Amino acid sequence: MPEKTPEQNKANKMKSPFHHLVIRAFNTYTYSVIVSLVPLLVCTAYLTDLWTYIITTFVGMAVCFMLTYSAFWGTAERDRNLVLFGHIKEDKLRALRAALYASIPLAVLTLLYIVNVYVPFLPNWFTVAYKIFALPFLGFVMNARPPYAFLLIFICALSPLAAFLGYRNGYNLVRIMDRILYKQKPRDKDKRLR
Repeated sequence: MPEKTPEQNKANKMKSPFHHLVIRAFNTYTYSVIVSLVPLLVCTAYLTDLWTYIITTFVGMAVCFMLTYSAFWGTAERDRNLVLFGHIKEDKLRALRAALYASIPLAVLTLLYIVNVYVPFLPNWFTVAYKIFALPFLGFVMNARPPYAFLLIFICALSPLAAFLGYRNGYNLVRIMDRILYKQKPRDKDKRLR
C-alpha cells in the first residue's frame, strides 16, 4: 500500500474550525432572543410592565446561558477527543474567544444605546431595534437611565461566561446534573462497574 502524501494527510486530518464556534455562539444568542418573545407576548396581555420585564429578562437570560453552556459543553467533549488523538492542538480558551467575537454586534449596539441614553442623537427606530436585539435583557435595557446606564455593557458578558464555563466543564467531563442528582460517592465495590 503506497504511503500517503502530506497533502492527503492534511486533507484527512480532523479539525474543529474556529468560525463554527463563533456561528454557534451567535446562533444560541439568536435563539434566546426568539424564545424571549414568548413570555413578552404572553405577559404583556396579562401583567403589568414591570412584571413583564422581570419575567422576560429571567427567561431570556436563563435560556441564553443554558443554550450557550450546553452547546459549548458538547463541543468541548468532542474537541477533547480530537486533542487526545492528536488531530487538533489544545486550546481551552477557544470558546471564550468565539463567544467574545459573537458578542461584538451586541457590544457595539449597546455602546451606541448607552451614548444615546446620555446624549440622544439616534432615531427612535434604533431604540426599538436595540430593545428587540437585547430582548433577553429587556428589564435592564428598560431601566437604563443616567447616571448608571453605562452598567448596561455588562449584559455582553453573559454569553462569553456561559461559553467559558461550558467548554471548561465539557473538556473536564464535569456534568453539573450528575453533581446535583448523585450526591453519594460510589462505594468501593461499585467502582469496578465504572
